[in-house]
Order: sequence, then C-alpha cells, then structure tokens
Amino acid sequence: MSRAVRKMKRAGATSLRAIRSHLNALPPCSEENTEIDRQVRGREQSMGLTLRPTGIGSAADKGCTDYTLFSGEFAVGRIYEERGAPADLKWFWAITGIFGTPADMRMDGHAPTLESAEAQLGENWRKWLAWAKLTEIEG
Repeated sequence: MSRAVRKMKRAGATSLRAIRSHLNALPPCSEENTEIDRQVRGREQSMGLTLRPTGIGSAADKGCTDYTLFSGEFAVGRIYEERGAPADLKWFWAITGIFGTPADMRMDGHAPTLESAEAQLGENWRKWLAWAKLTEIEG
C-alpha cells in the first residue's frame, strides 16, 4: 500500500471509492514515463540484468513507472518512480530475495534517474554476487 493511500485512510477515506476520489490531489508522476517505457522495453541491461515492467501497483500509482530487475528468470530487485519525491530522490531501488550481505553493500537507495538507479542496484548486486561466490545468470 502506498504512503499516500495510508495517509488518505488515516484521514477517513475508508473505501477504495473514497480513496480514488483523493487521487486528483496527488502530484502526477513524470511526463517522461512514455519515453522511458519506449527506451526500456525489451532492452537487455548491462551487468546481465534485465529490466521488465512489473505491472503492479495501486490506483494511486497509476501512470508511475515500476520495474522488476531479473538475473535470468530470478527477480533480484525493483526500481520505481516515487510520486512527489524531490528530483534527486525520484527513483527508488531495492535488492530483493537475498539473505546475508557484505558490510559494504546497500540493499536499497534513491537516485535522480532510472539509469542511475539501475547502476546503483547493479553495483550492489555485483557486490553480493562476489561475496556469495556466485556468477550472473545469463537471460
């Protein structure tokens, strides 16, 4: 559940219909989404990771860009645009589905662009692979 939806619920919006009525008050996601989708669709990423649209999200997040990163068929992380975030924190990334990490590895972070979020996630993913003595799965 998004932070905006939780806030609306606390304010008394108890049904999905009531929550939807508050959506117009939320700032829009970037107008660049269509262009980003065109650039990303079907593109293999460097570092052996593949970016795919998640296709999930609440009505409040409709139109926001949201991707899952895969190593082969294993989902290793997620990157999505945060609605209303400052420009330098616009994209959130997280590594998912792993346990145990080296001390110098981050599991999540924020970045100003999709490309920098991919780079940060990829750098930390490679740290984990090296620490776990594993190699990248080819897609």
